[in-house]
Amino acid sequence: MAKSASTSPRTATRVDIELGARIRARRSERKMSQEQLAAAIGVTFQQVQKYEKGVNRVAASTLVDISDALDIAAGELLPSAIARADSSVLASDDLIELTRIFSGLDGEGRATLLNVGRALHRDAKRAIAKRSKA
Repeated sequence: MAKSASTSPRTATRVDIELGARIRARRSERKMSQEQLAAAIGVTFQQVQKYEKGVNRVAASTLVDISDALDIAAGELLPSAIARADSSVLASDDLIELTRIFSGLDGEGRATLLNVGRALHRDAKRAIAKRSKA
């Protein structure tokens, strides 16, 4: 990602925003407060807020601590697979709510929700393809 000359190397980027959104989603999924995560990684809850909003960058060692506290592989928090996703969607309250709903479902409920999501996504892709051909 290219940065302008006036951008500090410590300035958070879109990747930092996406990473923060993934941290927030996983923390919410685990029903962990910002205070609990902060205590687990040895920072203040305000620092966790800054990480989650993408205001402050997350150091590699901190990412490892966060992933351990959230019981997830550090690589799964990295946004490389979703680099093209819109960060406003990832940081949305709707995504957090959807994550909470999903985590509260049993296997059959999760499968149903995934099937609905896949069907909606497939229909949206078809509509976009149809418009681009017109």
